[in-house]
Amino acid sequence: MQCNICLNSALEKIINLPKLPLTGIFVSKQTKSEVFDQGLLYCLNCGHGQLENFLSPDLIYDKTYTFRSSKSQIARFGNDFLYNFIVKNVENRKFNVALDLGCNDLYLIKKLFSHAKILYGIDPIWKKNNIVDNVNVIGKFIENVNFKKDLLASPNIVISAHTFEHITNPKSVLELIVNNSSDDAIFFVEVPSLDTLINNHRFDQIFHQHLQYFSVASFMEMIHLCGCQYIDHVFNYNFWGGTMMFVFKKKKNKIINQKKIIFQPMTTEVIKKSYKIFKILIDALLNKIDLNKEDKFYGYGAAQMIPILAYHLGSDLNFLQCIYDENIEKDNLLYPNLIPKIKYLSDENLLKDKNVILLAIDSSKQILSKLISLKPKKILLPIDVA
Repeated sequence: MQCNICLNSALEKIINLPKLPLTGIFVSKQTKSEVFDQGLLYCLNCGHGQLENFLSPDLIYDKTYTFRSSKSQIARFGNDFLYNFIVKNVENRKFNVALDLGCNDLYLIKKLFSHAKILYGIDPIWKKNNIVDNVNVIGKFIENVNFKKDLLASPNIVISAHTFEHITNPKSVLELIVNNSSDDAIFFVEVPSLDTLINNHRFDQIFHQHLQYFSVASFMEMIHLCGCQYIDHVFNYNFWGGTMMFVFKKKKNKIINQKKIIFQPMTTEVIKKSYKIFKILIDALLNKIDLNKEDKFYGYGAAQMIPILAYHLGSDLNFLQCIYDENIEKDNLLYPNLIPKIKYLSDENLLKDKNVILLAIDSSKQILSKLISLKPKKILLPIDVA
């Protein structure tokens, strides 16, 4: 097996995740869902992380997979952060064609109306090509896009938020996009960060839908291998524990051997130590629940990643009376393989003087103050708020 970035065979399996459940699935009645063996491989050469087993997209993104950018406040804020990063770098430049790879529900690409004459979005969730809100939507996987037929002209600004981590061969896809973009094209890509995952001990963020785990080192390597020139990168520490955004462009003269910028990858020892700390934090939560087993516990925040947290807890969450959420669309839904129902928080007094476990870990910084205002008796955090 080879690294999906540098193609080196120096991969080490650093985490084993047997019988890992799927995420992002909500059901109306108790359901048993398939689980699949998984593991995290780490490239000793470029510092890239990737899953050991890639599941079929048809299995991972079936009709029950519900994520849409505009429906998630945290995702909207994340897209707004990326847009501000784009504006900072392009300033008043006007573009002919803008392309959003992984356009989802068009929230981000529509922000470029005033920056480009023609807008394109590529995402298989749309199923077919169409024009939606003045955006030319291409309902295909990027690998199946014919840039000569599906686009009127080559894009000179390309954006992508939280897509490359879902792609089987990210380097090949980036090469495809770069080769079909104009010579003056600029690229903005946001992905979750393996560096912050490790620093924050967030191994509950390893799941089937994310095939790739980019470090700064491995993303820089991919930029270099695709013949592009790095410009800058920033982190958004208020989204997904810390996402990273890169801006880069085509090299104007590939003959000139520009100095390669190298970031040192983390060692496997550092990663394994962080994983041990993660397991300690999980055990600490279980011990707190056990010490208060005579009390009733309620969950708060029906996040898509709860099945992974439950997996690491080794529990079906039967110690929870229910999981309260402020999205009425989730009322009375459940997660496959888990016991508690999701209940709409219709009255802010419902959690007063109750023992509450904050389950929406990735949104914990944003919603902790709201939870405190509901005056619960006790708040438990599965993992420290990063």
